[in-house]
Amino acid sequence: MYSEWQISKNVDNTPKSLEEILEKEFGQVVNNNDGTWILDGAEVSINEETGEIIVGEIIVGEKVREKTIEEIQENYVVGNTITKDENGNKIVIPDGFKITNDTKKVHEGIVIEDMQGNQFIWIPVGEISDGTNIHTIKLSRYTFIEDGTAVDMGESMISSFFQEETLITGLNKGNTIAKNIDNFISSAKRNGGYYIGRYEASDIEATEERTSSSAGTNPFAIKKDGIVYNFITQPQAAQLCQNMYTNNNFTSDLINSYAWDTAVIFIQLFGQSNYSRQLPLHTNQLKTGEAGDEQLHINDMAGNVVDWTTETSGSSNGSCNSRRRSL
Repeated sequence: MYSEWQISKNVDNTPKSLEEILEKEFGQVVNNNDGTWILDGAEVSINEETGEIIVGEIIVGEKVREKTIEEIQENYVVGNTITKDENGNKIVIPDGFKITNDTKKVHEGIVIEDMQGNQFIWIPVGEISDGTNIHTIKLSRYTFIEDGTAVDMGESMISSFFQEETLITGLNKGNTIAKNIDNFISSAKRNGGYYIGRYEASDIEATEERTSSSAGTNPFAIKKDGIVYNFITQPQAAQLCQNMYTNNNFTSDLINSYAWDTAVIFIQLFGQSNYSRQLPLHTNQLKTGEAGDEQLHINDMAGNVVDWTTETSGSSNGSCNSRRRSL
């Protein structure tokens, strides 16, 4: 019945046969040729409802689930789930999310939603089909010249502009660093993408726009028509983002430079071609999603408020880096 399995709940692992997985992870396994196995004297059983692989009483893995987009639009998924759009593009849906009815095509901006209504956009990485042509999106860091043309900077940005501070770099400029930038890069490449918020973060407890000190520990949401969460420090924003989800199937964090720049590449490829040069469409701060600046269902990257990132300025006096949502 099952053909593809993984030992962990992380979809980074390459699907293999159950027997291959068991032998790789645990050594010799005896196939009883009746749908059961024996491993070190313990019977290998399968929970048909959850797809979990159980050796004795220990859960060692689960089936790599794959469903249609239509199925995932109807119900929140249980466990990280793989689907494909009509052009064959892969999408990984995190545990507890579903796909909204905004679109079924990756190049139009797939939207997922959790049970509280928070929404995120799938940013594809690698080869992407729009049904006619194959395009390639490279996960990297970029600068953009006046006509919007992207220049792949890779790691060379570190010394001259800003960088992803890590425990190794030790710049100690006062910001909170990404949870693990290497893991993010590896995961995005293996999964063929990652997610960013559809809207700016909104302060759930705010009843009107704040003009001074904001409660940096207030809960937040990623929804339309919220009061933008402003007057918050980078460490406060990072902590809120990192603690947004405690699900072992995936992780959350404040946006990093790779995630930001690659999202702009995605927008310029399938949306507005010179979006990196887009000026704000308004002068006053608005509620989330009100500015009319929506590209592939991503809102306000070129408007409303500045956004904290996990970067650090490379200047001698620099500290936490922010991206204007007017690039």
